Amino acid sequence: FDFTDYKYLLNLDSEKLGEVCIGCAGGNFTNITLPIHREPVKDKKLVRLDIYGLLGGHSGQDIHKGRFNAIKVMVEILRQIENRNNKFSIVDFEGGAAANRIPDEAFVTLAVDTETAEKLLGEIEHEEEYFRRIAAQRDESVELKIDYRDLDEVAESALTTESSRKVIDIINYLPSEPISYSEEIPGLVQTSTNLGKVQLNMDRLEVRMLSRSSNQVELEDLNSRLTRDGENYGASLAHEDPFPGWDGDSGSEIVSLVKAQYEKLTGSEMDLDITHAGVECGALLQRPQLSHMQAVSFGPTIEWPHTVKERVNISSIDTFYKLLKGIVGEIATQSR
Repeated sequence: FDFTDYKYLLNLDSEKLGEVCIGCAGGNFTNITLPIHREPVKDKKLVRLDIYGLLGGHSGQDIHKGRFNAIKVMVEILRQIENRNNKFSIVDFEGGAAANRIPDEAFVTLAVDTETAEKLLGEIEHEEEYFRRIAAQRDESVELKIDYRDLDEVAESALTTESSRKVIDIINYLPSEPISYSEEIPGLVQTSTNLGKVQLNMDRLEVRMLSRSSNQVELEDLNSRLTRDGENYGASLAHEDPFPGWDGDSGSEIVSLVKAQYEKLTGSEMDLDITHAGVECGALLQRPQLSHMQAVSFGPTIEWPHTVKERVNISSIDTFYKLLKGIVGEIATQSR
């Protein structure tokens, strides 16, 4: 398709009515593979811990809000249990749904001896109370739950003591947080990384992360850091091809047109937004056939994106539709 005669790109994926997005961070996904070794379970008992009820969130928009990462919480609980002389081996471990989401759930199966099994319920209740107290201070809508139950199932193998330790150590060490903030825009994250998903298989632990930055040098430095740290634990890392950021133009014709239509419709001024989240405009404008186009992103109001509480504000959809219709109508008028 020939886009030569097309001047504007309207992206309808932003999440706050009244804001027009003109820029975003770029980034890349990272896949980490840690080889592990197993041994027979023998006569040990199987127990399972489930963490759920966390808020989670968008790894771009919410990474700076201090929300719990369920995978990190699980590992910290295992570390505390181990520090109190409770012996266990990891049988299974999984958490998170996608690299671009802050994980809200994690699950682990442990092989333990009879003595440890008898102590573990009290240990878990202690850890649950600790983390729920902190969660309530951060966000009262969080209802962190830690379920502990015995399993009647039989596992053929569990991780060796050394492999269990490596799994705990590497997840504990990998960052999942803002790395730096913009010097030009107060409060805007410049570089971050999110540990979004883990899956324990028979012979390896797989970790998937997403790093973002509006500074290419910082992104490359972060990738180098992750590679170095992962290799120190015996893991291999593969950084996928980066997706580009987007440096929009606040003075472009399309920005002026969108702002004018919004003010005409609502009587209010539209705010400009630059986001740490990824926006499709960055990838689209990299294509030679689209690189000449002026772009903006806007949309209805969506609350709690990438969480179980995600919802759209119904009344904002009507205003959004009228705004879009007005913008397209004005562009059509200019093209005649």
